[in-house]
This record gives sequence, C-alpha cells and structure tokens, in this order.
Amino acid sequence: MAYPTGIEWRQMSATIGAQPITELASSPLHNLGQRIRAKDYTFGEAGFIYLAGVASTAQGDVVSFDERNGTTKRALEGQRGPVVVAMAAIVAGQYGWYAEDGCVPVNTGSNDPPPGPVYLSRTAGEVTGVPFEGEKVDNLTVVTYPSGGFATCRLTRPAANGNDANAQESRG
Repeated sequence: MAYPTGIEWRQMSATIGAQPITELASSPLHNLGQRIRAKDYTFGEAGFIYLAGVASTAQGDVVSFDERNGTTKRALEGQRGPVVVAMAAIVAGQYGWYAEDGCVPVNTGSNDPPPGPVYLSRTAGEVTGVPFEGEKVDNLTVVTYPSGGFATCRLTRPAANGNDANAQESRG
C-alpha cells in the first residue's frame, strides 16, 4: 500500500512561515486546533487542522481527536467523536496537519469500499464499506474506488456518532 504520489498542497492562507501540509514538526509550530485552507491541482481545495500525532499513524489514516487538547488516536470501530485524515505519518511526539474537509486519499487497507458511506474498521486508521452496526462515519464518503489501499473520499468535518442508517431501517 503506497500513498498516492504527485499531491502538492499549496496553502491559501496568509500565514507566514506556516508548516507545509505534508511535513512534520517535533515541536508545535502553530497552535493546536489552528485551521487553514490549501489547494492541490488534483484534489482541489481542502481544510486542515493542526494536531499532535499518535504512535503508528500513517499518511492517509483516519484518526479521532480531542478538540480540547489537540490529541489524536487512530480511529477504530467503537470510537466516537470528530475524525480527520492524517496528511503525513504524524507519530507520537510530532505535530502536523489533518484534513477535515474537501477531498483527500484515505486508507482503506485491503477493503474495497464502493462509492458511498464508510464505516470505521476493526483495523485502526482504516475505513471500510462494510456496515458494522452503529459504526458509520457521518460526512465521510468514498467518491472513487480504492487504488493501492487508498480511496478518494469527501470529508465535511466528519464524525463517528454511532449512526447506521441500515441498522436503523432494519429495526424500524
């Protein structure tokens, strides 16, 4: 699984000396929770949030985060709260940008989710197209079929709220 190449995010904000989107820092260069916008010629405009990393995070992983203290953990089936996508391998002791809206490559592992809604996987950091009851990620959808373990997904400040339309309809 290799993250797609040729992506070059160019920041649109007027922040002088801003850390590039896919680069890491060993100490915070911005306030945790700071938001900026950037554009790539393939993926278009997207919004990013600056957060602390967590062990084993890979580029394209889905992580949940604590808005109060800016910490992250690799998203996993059963977690709740806001989720974002790591734009680099932002591991423990490092800081970087995470996508929260727009289109970006997202880790699907060996899953092949079709275009449509995604669900948190039993594998940390990955999403799947298999609807686990209560595991749907709201406002995160696959827009292109996966290639090499990554799918292009559209994000609009996604959250794992435990909602699952299929499970609710079957209970109806």
